[in-house]
Amino acid sequence: MLRCGDNRRSAALHVRMQVMAFVSRRLVGVTISAFSMAAAMGTAGCTGVDDNTPHVSPSPSPSSHFDPTSVAAAAEDLWISGDKAGYYLGQPDPNATPFSLADTYWNVRLREYAPTRGNRLNPVRIKPWLLKDITGQRTESLPRAVQVEYAVGTARALNISVDPNVVTSALEPMRINGLYRSSSNDEQGDWGSTAHAVSALRQVGAPVDASVREKVRTALATASTETTAVQVVEDLAPQMLIAALLKDQISRPVPQETYNRAISILDDAGADPATVATRAILDTAAKSLGLTVATDKRIMCRILDSDGSVRLPDDDTPNLQLTYYASSLGCHVRIPPEAPYSRAGWPDNGGKPLTTMIQNAVAPTAEMLRLYRRNGTALPATVHAKLINTLHNSWIPGIKDSTFVTLAQATRLARVAEISRYLGQPVPSEISSNDIPGDAGAGLMRMVAFAQVPRLNRQQIEACRKLIDRTSKFERQNPLRVAAALEIASRLLHDAQLHANATRIISPRRQAAGIYSVRPGAGAPASLQASLVGAWVSNDSEVPMQAWVRAGMCNTDLVCRESRQDSLDNAMPTLRGTLIALECQRPHCGTEMPSFF
Repeated sequence: MLRCGDNRRSAALHVRMQVMAFVSRRLVGVTISAFSMAAAMGTAGCTGVDDNTPHVSPSPSPSSHFDPTSVAAAAEDLWISGDKAGYYLGQPDPNATPFSLADTYWNVRLREYAPTRGNRLNPVRIKPWLLKDITGQRTESLPRAVQVEYAVGTARALNISVDPNVVTSALEPMRINGLYRSSSNDEQGDWGSTAHAVSALRQVGAPVDASVREKVRTALATASTETTAVQVVEDLAPQMLIAALLKDQISRPVPQETYNRAISILDDAGADPATVATRAILDTAAKSLGLTVATDKRIMCRILDSDGSVRLPDDDTPNLQLTYYASSLGCHVRIPPEAPYSRAGWPDNGGKPLTTMIQNAVAPTAEMLRLYRRNGTALPATVHAKLINTLHNSWIPGIKDSTFVTLAQATRLARVAEISRYLGQPVPSEISSNDIPGDAGAGLMRMVAFAQVPRLNRQQIEACRKLIDRTSKFERQNPLRVAAALEIASRLLHDAQLHANATRIISPRRQAAGIYSVRPGAGAPASLQASLVGAWVSNDSEVPMQAWVRAGMCNTDLVCRESRQDSLDNAMPTLRGTLIALECQRPHCGTEMPSFF
């Protein structure tokens, strides 16, 4: 395709070299969202946990009252589902928002070509994190102006109101010499960020500073006739979009010849992510400016794969942004099916494939199902059915042929067993694995897996007894986990001696009713983790949560900390903390095995 000495072909090669950086920025920063630009044109204007104890970590966030119902409602935002499968997303920190602005934005944009896409989205649940993206309280791997414009565009598409003053305040620090910067660390602005910023301002009806209008007017008036493909991508296309957005304030900004020349340059460069996106943007701007839009899109439509999808180089998954651009050009594009999402948006997968996301969801899904069980509420029928599909198609196959020696391996087995139990499905046979646990934690979690069986059969009883014998050998290294494992085994096997052994470990650590320490001996510092184990093993008549509040380990909102050295300021319960509060408001945290090991 390239010929030596051909400047236009050399420019095409340079564009392709630029695409690598372009792709790494997920098609932002160099190109602009054509759809939202077109929309804007239509507007008028518990820390400190001992390594030897099970881990619980309440996380800071404002709260005034403990309300498990509201916590459960918020957790429903974490239900991620597709056509047949579903799972619960993890959110260790309630302050964090595990949703992707870019994925949510482009899925919403694709409604133009797939009107039912994202029909379960709830604007009320999405609005809080969108506003954080605008103000910068939440940051994503996007240039600042891109983040603001994506959030504004999503809000506008979902009829979520946004204060123009908030948008102006968010963008103003990025403006310098008539352009907007990608970040506050940049010394100068760029045309791509400026186009994003102007689009966001116009969509909410906020004024655009006169310096920006003058900058684009001057740039277009002095545009070179020797424009290269890179200059079309990085400069001319965003300049034309800005001119279109501000056409009521800039008279006759772009001549037809400028647009025609740009289209010719892009066609010569050939179809790749940068040129296809830029062509879509140029056409959007030209249409708004009243120019004659080129109708021959055959070269750009060569971006399509044989199945009609549009993918980035070396990526098996169709790209949503390129899908939108190719669709806007009239290419016969195959719109990819929806990836699983929640009522609060599409999850941030961090670049991981869906299969990995689903496997990583075993623990948070088990946690959510415990909350349902503790609240005494039934799963919605559709949720129940989709979880069963995920269990049998992903999670159970994921532990087949595995070993269960390490804590991580044993924990996954325990969580799959918990999910099976809560869904009324047979517990996987892998719980009877003959693998020797590598430490007390692995032994404990495998005992948790056994505890999910309503009634052990003879083979399971033999395997359970062999496991507790092996786990007991780690008592010196990790006495609390061994005590917990012994107590689970004593109840499964109806063995009083195992309970006596667990009590022997716990008793020297008792500081008061419901209060236990990691180390034995009077005066040792109290520990929430040790108290959880101690209260359940000892059958104290004391209600543990009341004792923990009196001891200063929990506050009156029932938010707890591992030790008195940890802060309770501005704290609220996590999902796991909610489970602790629910269970431990009963004597010795109830008769069932606590859910926080």
